Amino acid sequence: MWPERGEVIIKDFEVRKPEVKEILIKTRSTLISPGTEGAFLMALSNTSGKFSQYPGCSNAGEAISVRDQTSSIRIGDKVVSRDSR
Repeated sequence: MWPERGEVIIKDFEVRKPEVKEILIKTRSTLISPGTEGAFLMALSNTSGKFSQYPGCSNAGEAISVRDQTSSIRIGDKVVSRDSR
């Protein structure tokens, strides 16, 4: 977690339940890009400059909760996601 510009901490937090049209993914692998996330960490002019932040730009894992009955994704499916910043 980045509580403020240039500061990185490890912090436990509760994961909220997914809302409608969301899924919860048990992460197997994730990526932090040194260029993009570095820019966000240092609040460069091409970023939002808002804190606190939870970094990451891609994720691969398993769907463990699905809140969209029309979705083709089911619990146990292998999925990938990307940052929606």
